[in-house]
Amino acid sequence: KNLINKYHPKVNVHICGKINEPLLTKEKFSKESYFTAIFDQQIFIDYNKKLLKTCQKLSKKLKLKLNIRLHPANFADDYSFDKDNYINRDIYRSKFIVGHTSSMIFEVMRFDIPVFKLKSIIPSNEIDSSLIFENYDDLLLKVKNLNSFDFMSVWRSMSAKRSNIST
Repeated sequence: KNLINKYHPKVNVHICGKINEPLLTKEKFSKESYFTAIFDQQIFIDYNKKLLKTCQKLSKKLKLKLNIRLHPANFADDYSFDKDNYINRDIYRSKFIVGHTSSMIFEVMRFDIPVFKLKSIIPSNEIDSSLIFENYDDLLLKVKNLNSFDFMSVWRSMSAKRSNIST
């Protein structure tokens, strides 16, 4: 709440807790005709811009709308997209998610939502290498093979590894 209010003081934030798996099921949210780009903190603006450019190109190629999820510290004016027409919808209804280091990548993966992560040298949570892309062509290939990934199995495997590390 404090982070959101720091950068957007006119927003009225209500804390309602973290979504639990039983409340959000694959059947509850049908996939819509868009995918989501999740931006990182403002210090990673160059990666956010690369992610945006890649996703805009992918959006045109696949004829899917691009849903943009700004980080609370981001300023929309720092990015080149049509502020009047971009959609700001529920990420849990996305066909797939594209991100960089945001923890939201892992939040949505646990609900069996396909996720792809931009490769970088920035330290972040580990993700299965089959879900990492380097450029537009790499991402396009992975998205076209979306059905070959079992995202829940990947998430469970990653969760088990993190549990073993913390014990």
